[in-house]
Amino acid sequence: MKIAVVGAGAIGGWVAAKLALAGEPVMALTSRGALDRIALKEAGETRALYGIDEEPTRAFGTKCLLARRMVERGVRFVQIYSGGMENQLSWDGHMDIKGNHGGFAQETDVPIAGLLADLEQRGLLDETLVIWGGEFGRLPLAQKGDKPGRDHNPHAFTVWMAGGGTRGGVHHGATDEIGHRAVRDRVGINDLHATMLHLLGIDHKRLTYKFQGRDFRLTDVHGNVVKKILASHTATGDAASRVAYTTEGLDPPIKIIKAYRK
Repeated sequence: MKIAVVGAGAIGGWVAAKLALAGEPVMALTSRGALDRIALKEAGETRALYGIDEEPTRAFGTKCLLARRMVERGVRFVQIYSGGMENQLSWDGHMDIKGNHGGFAQETDVPIAGLLADLEQRGLLDETLVIWGGEFGRLPLAQKGDKPGRDHNPHAFTVWMAGGGTRGGVHHGATDEIGHRAVRDRVGINDLHATMLHLLGIDHKRLTYKFQGRDFRLTDVHGNVVKKILASHTATGDAASRVAYTTEGLDPPIKIIKAYRK
């Protein structure tokens, strides 16, 4: 099984690196010409769903379409990337955060919605975990300028998941009243990774790998599965409702599409 990585990033790169330790080959896809040729093979209504024939959604829509085609053919891990350049060519809105985030939202909103709709109509969403995230949030304080921006906020930011055993319509966690720090149902990066691994059918507490003579867990000595966002979880929280979701019987098992913004 190949692991396809489009772009790079803290969460997606972590998954690819850890799976590569298990002996899986990693395939990098970067050719714009190749992406365009693949998109041309799709029907007009499918291209419209992803916004491929329009600006500013063409580039990211093509990546989302490629992601669907790859999981459709059995690829286990795909990462697609928004931004990633410097300053205003990324989500790093130190200047003009309204124009910056608004512009990138225009590029990505239609394609990512199209991806989810397309996966669902093809019967792929239940076996594909889609994750949208980045490195950090933005502070609730303005950086001065003609068009103010905002600096990095490592204390609170949002990641969303869809499909792959997650429970739709759930909002987990909250910040303080000004959006500075997470204060309720906080989820750390190890918790996120533990949850991702659980949805892939892997117990993060039992799976280890050897490094410099020591057995390591993928989440080190931390991490708890966020059970409230699982499709199997109920509001009662009793023992019968705990983490009943499993990937057993799925062929192929759960796949991941990670949409990374920077």
